[in-house]
This record gives sequence, structure tokens and C-alpha cells, in this order.
Amino acid sequence: IENELVTLVDGKSETAFEPGSAITMITEMFNPPVFGDLDNDGDEDAGIMLVVQSGGTGTFYYAAAAIHDGEAWLGTNAILLGDRIAPQTIEIHDGTLVANYAVRKPGEPFATSPSLGVSKYMEFMNGKLAEIEQQ
Repeated sequence: IENELVTLVDGKSETAFEPGSAITMITEMFNPPVFGDLDNDGDEDAGIMLVVQSGGTGTFYYAAAAIHDGEAWLGTNAILLGDRIAPQTIEIHDGTLVANYAVRKPGEPFATSPSLGVSKYMEFMNGKLAEIEQQ
């Protein structure tokens, strides 16, 4: 996440911002993973939505994947969905990871509940997860 390695244990990670810091970053899976083939090798990979709380007012959501290489699961980079959004579902369709969530309309303050439904489409290519245009 944001170019930092995050290792989830039982779906959660808690790390200090700096050694000895009382402020921690908590990363956890928002919902159970979904399964489908993202790297076109015939086996199931996993798509996940992550929620990151870093001690401030923001609650950031990301989409990521775990690619199964036949022996192990290898995590991908995470793609930011937004801050204080209303996450809905994550799905895999025909090799595409789709994150569905709601955001605020342009100009609305964070005090307003997200109400505008959006989807972000991602594919695993060249060894990383990348956002693509809607199909």
C-alpha cells in the first residue's frame, strides 16, 4: 500500500508509523476475498478490498489481489479507491477485478454520506494490478 509492504495475518496488519511510535496503521480486509482467475493461468486468484486507518480522520479503502502461482499466494500492489467512501462489493469477472463503492458528489463535504455509485476496473498485467477503463 502506497509502496509499503503490508503483510496480513488472519486478514489484519497493525504496524507503528515509526519505530517506537504510539501511532499505528491498521490495515484489514473489508470483506472476505472473492475468487477468480486474474492472471489467465487457469487457477483461482483472490481479489480483496482493504481498509486502512492511520490514526488521523481518514479511512482509506484500497483494492488488491493475491495471485496464486501454484504453490503460494503473492500479494499485488493496492489501488486507492478513496477516503471515507461507502464500499459495497468486489468481484472478479472474466479476468477483471471490479470494486463497487459510493463516493460523494463533487463539492460535497465529508459530513455528507456518499451517494454516488461508482466502479473501478483493474487487471493484473506485467506483474502488477493496474486500473483500466470500464469495459
